[in-house]
Amino acid sequence: ATFVYRYASTPFGWLDVATGGPGNVRVAGWAIDPETAAPIGVHVYVDGAFAGAATAAGSRPDVGAVHRPYGPVHGFDLTVRARPGTRHVCVYAINTGDGTVNPQLGCSTVTVTLPAGCLPIQDQIDALRSEISQLQAELRFAAPSEKPPLIAQIRYLQAQVTALQVELDKCSAAA
Repeated sequence: ATFVYRYASTPFGWLDVATGGPGNVRVAGWAIDPETAAPIGVHVYVDGAFAGAATAAGSRPDVGAVHRPYGPVHGFDLTVRARPGTRHVCVYAINTGDGTVNPQLGCSTVTVTLPAGCLPIQDQIDALRSEISQLQAELRFAAPSEKPPLIAQIRYLQAQVTALQVELDKCSAAA
């Protein structure tokens, strides 16, 4: 069944949940296009970049009870990849009928953590950075003859940190 409302052609809905996890963001909510009772698409953007899409076809009896002509099949629950750190996530309803507006259902700021498998690499980076800090403190008070070996050691450790950072980025992207 298709329901057409002359003055309501823009999709609507709500972002109920946005949470960060290990290497991902989970979003959940509901979306309806008033020009159809069929499920519609939703798009997820993380930090302004497209991160994923789904069809809002999950059961939401609460939505169906309030918006009876459309029924209860308008929920979405989607997990998309995201890099660790503080991320801004937004969800949009995709218009299927007349009109060109894909309205924002909601936005949230979430914290994405490192995937568990990447934590040992981060631990190595943290240990090396601590060692570099200690050597830099020694360097300030070192005799002129002791400075070149300390500088060489600091540069060597910084190169290791750089290499591990590349591994960490690959690990985070693969998780």
